Amino acid sequence: MNLLLWILQGGAETERISVPTVLKNAFSVFFANLHIALVIAAISGGLGFWLTDMIGTVTVAQTDIRDPKMQLIAATMLQALLACFWALLIGAWAAPAQIYLWVQREKGLPATLSGAVNFGLNRWSRVAVAHFKAYVAVVLGNIIIVPGIIFGIQFAFVDAIATLDAKERSPLRRSARLTSVRRRAIVGTMLVFLLGWWLWFQLGIVFVMPVLPVWAKFGLGTIDHLVLVLVDLCMVQFYLDLFRKAALGAEPAGSAVALPTSTHENPYSTKGGQDQAP
Repeated sequence: MNLLLWILQGGAETERISVPTVLKNAFSVFFANLHIALVIAAISGGLGFWLTDMIGTVTVAQTDIRDPKMQLIAATMLQALLACFWALLIGAWAAPAQIYLWVQREKGLPATLSGAVNFGLNRWSRVAVAHFKAYVAVVLGNIIIVPGIIFGIQFAFVDAIATLDAKERSPLRRSARLTSVRRRAIVGTMLVFLLGWWLWFQLGIVFVMPVLPVWAKFGLGTIDHLVLVLVDLCMVQFYLDLFRKAALGAEPAGSAVALPTSTHENPYSTKGGQDQAP
C-alpha cells in the first residue's frame, strides 16, 4: 500500500509525452537498429549471463557445501556479486552505446555499429560509477523486493544523465529528483516489460536454468539485455522530454521541474551548436 501511495504521489504529468508514444518510438528505433542492439546485447547480456552463471556454479561446486538449497543460495549470491562487477566493466559501456541509438535519431542521422561502440567507450569513464551504484542499489534492494522496485524507478534516468551530461556530478541524486515528475509513466512503462518478459525470465531462471545448455543460457541473457535496450530507449525519451517541454515554454515560470537551459546535454536550449548533445 505504501509503495502504491508513493507511485501515485508522483508530480503532475499533464502535456507530456505519453507511455504509448514512448513505447512506439522505442520499438521503432530498436528494430531499425536491431543488428547493433544484438551485438551490444550479446556482449553485455549473453556473455555476461553465461560467465556469471558458469563461474558462480563452478566455484560453489568446489566448496564444502553439500546441501542443494545452500548451494543454490551461495551460487545465486556469488552470481549477483559477479553481475555487479560485470555491470561496472561492461554494462557501463553498453548503457551509453544503447542511448547512442536514440541520440542518432534525435540528430536525424543513421546509427552505426562502430559509432555505438565508440560512443560507449568514450563515455565509459563518466558512466561507470553512477551505473555501478544504481545497479548495486537495485540488486541489494531486490533482496526485500520493494526497495528494489523503488530504486529501479528512482534511478531510471541515471544512464541517460551520466551519458549525456559530462558536467553532472551526482546522476543518482538528480535522477531521483527528476523521475518523481514522471513516476507513474515510468511505472507504466516498466509494467509492460515486467509482464511481457521479466516475470517469465525470473521464473525460467528458477525452474529451468540448471538444465539449460550453454547456448540457451547465452541466448537467454542476450534476449534479456535486448529488453534492457528497449528500456533505455524509453527512459531517455522521458528524460529529454523534460528539456523539450522546458525549452518550448511548457513549464510555468519557477516550476520545480523546469530545467536549466544551459545544461550541457540539453539539445533544445540552442540551435545548431556543435557542442550540444544529445
